[in-house]
Amino acid sequence: MGINWPILIGTILLEIIIIFGVSAVLQAKERHAGSESFIKSNRNMPMVAVAATQALTCLGGGHILGMTSASWDFGVAACWYAVSSAFMLIILFCFTGPWVRRFGFTTIGQAFEKIFDRRTAILVGCVGAGTIWGIMTLELQGVGSIISAITSGSLVIGCVVGGIIAILYVIFGGMKQVGWVNVINAIFMYLGVIVALALLGSKLPHGWAGVNEFYQSNGMDFMLQIKSTPEIWKVYILGTFLSGLFYVPIGPQAAQVSASAKSVNSLKKAVFIAVPLNTIFGMIMVAFSMAALTMPELANMGAPPFIAMFVMLIELMPWWLTAWLFAGFAAAMLSTIAVQLLALSTIIVDDIYIRYYNHNMSEKSKMKMLRWLIIIIGVGATATSTALPPVQNAIVWLFAWLLPAFWIFVFAMFWKRSSFAGFWTIIVTGVVNILWSYTSLPTMLGLDGNNNSIAMFVVALVACIILTAVDKNAKPPMVKVYKENKFDVISEDLAEHYKAIGYKG
Repeated sequence: MGINWPILIGTILLEIIIIFGVSAVLQAKERHAGSESFIKSNRNMPMVAVAATQALTCLGGGHILGMTSASWDFGVAACWYAVSSAFMLIILFCFTGPWVRRFGFTTIGQAFEKIFDRRTAILVGCVGAGTIWGIMTLELQGVGSIISAITSGSLVIGCVVGGIIAILYVIFGGMKQVGWVNVINAIFMYLGVIVALALLGSKLPHGWAGVNEFYQSNGMDFMLQIKSTPEIWKVYILGTFLSGLFYVPIGPQAAQVSASAKSVNSLKKAVFIAVPLNTIFGMIMVAFSMAALTMPELANMGAPPFIAMFVMLIELMPWWLTAWLFAGFAAAMLSTIAVQLLALSTIIVDDIYIRYYNHNMSEKSKMKMLRWLIIIIGVGATATSTALPPVQNAIVWLFAWLLPAFWIFVFAMFWKRSSFAGFWTIIVTGVVNILWSYTSLPTMLGLDGNNNSIAMFVVALVACIILTAVDKNAKPPMVKVYKENKFDVISEDLAEHYKAIGYKG
């Protein structure tokens, strides 16, 4: 298959038009927007933009590459990743997100310093920054894979094109730009996959009934069962479910989007949009991929399952619909990259440079530094993604690193705030994750497979409970302190905003 120019041009052009169109409108409305607008949309992002941004940030390579690959091994059990995504969004919109918004902090480092202490904040911030970098490289590989499938060319070129578009996605208007681009892209993408799902049934040799018949007649009935088998639960479902469930609600990118929301109420309402759409999208990806496996020429092509799925769509769908689909797939990954770029740039500027080196940084200098960091980090992540082998299955491993931070947050909110427990739980679980990744420990425990998150979940709970219980210097829970006097715990800029409008709490 040679370069499919109509699909390639359509895919890239659609994203460029949306990005520059939104940027032009925002520039016309806010010619002198400052860093508060750039970093967190002046804390005024409406519900629909919050829903679209959190949904697309959580929806990327894991759904489009990971789930499709897993479905060739485990069938519809791959949908448990989508189910996990639904529950993690519920936790995010109804628990961690509202509290981040109430506290007024933009980064998890800022929040954890107020809740615990500076050393715990630095440690959690470093782990969070590491996950950001890893996720960006994976998502860039995803965009590169889409472009590579269209062109039958180099993954490297695809990654470079993806990196350029990702930088454009965020560099002009920051969070406000990302939010409104995501609203358009979300509508565009979900409509595209639904249209494709309806049309694909008429294009498959024997329709969707033929797909079911293929698995039943080849002794693979388990591939059609969401309850799956005990072995698949052990090697795939449990680890996959736990990783996303407890990473995303505490992830740096999720915190920054939550901090940008217009209100706590807008966050809670957003759950009704983001959750069903993310779940449905993931299940459609599994349907596409399992249909591709029934075609011998695709099943035996020697390429990863997601490439086979891309080729199927190119061959069976009209070019305009394929361009529509691929632009939507790219948008899901580009949104994730864009928010990660902004989150990591914010951490470097607010939590490191201004905090330790330049307390009185001017607004103009801050905006310039943020934009240069977005470019530098974007170029660095793109270069890294081209140098690594395809690592689409690493997303669950990455998620596991920050999973313990969720639990130390939960205990600090409702039980006791122990800086001792927070710091050492992150250290202990980090060591466990390294041992789990690079030794035969999983085999010794009979937990081979994608199960880092199981180990991190168990060790984090045990360590946090024991270390918090024995800490005689632990402080009262954060919820109690907030209810007694919120001005003791909220960020300085939020406190100043409340005082300026005469709000006393």
